[in-house]
Amino acid sequence: WIFSIFFMPVLCAKGIVFSTGEEKSLWIVAAVLGAAVLVSAGLIFLIPLRLPFKNINNILIHLRTRKRSILASLLYTIFSFVFGYYVFILTARSLGIILGLETLWVYALTGIAVMIPITIMGLGVREGLLVYFLQKFGVQPETSIAIGFLIFSMVIICALIGGLVYLKEIVLKDTLLKN
Repeated sequence: WIFSIFFMPVLCAKGIVFSTGEEKSLWIVAAVLGAAVLVSAGLIFLIPLRLPFKNINNILIHLRTRKRSILASLLYTIFSFVFGYYVFILTARSLGIILGLETLWVYALTGIAVMIPITIMGLGVREGLLVYFLQKFGVQPETSIAIGFLIFSMVIICALIGGLVYLKEIVLKDTLLKN
């Protein structure tokens, strides 16, 4: 996950260099949003949140006294959502589909539905909802499924990279403990 956050500005820089016109402006916006996600993620990691909570009252007291952590979490959530939406738009554009801001609700509803544990990682749910909702914007079902699979592929790749980094740290920690 952390690797993917640092990788996004590189991907956006490539898009800025090799694109022209309106597409270049979309990549610039994506780069700015990616930088905002990176900064807000940094704020979250700099704030110590590992406190033992024994009940809900302690959590509420913690949140009441630490408004900076709430603000950092809120900023991170907003920037992540907007950045994810731009990735959705750019993914559709890579398939020749131009989607506008009116599809923001499609992205939001699909994201919420994927979090419901119906299938593994929302596979099938995302694609079905995209087919249903994007038909209202004139997108063919095959293209909607392709958009869903591309987004799913990006999620899998980022998760695999994060998993490999995590696994490396576990193996490194284990070898240090043995020595």
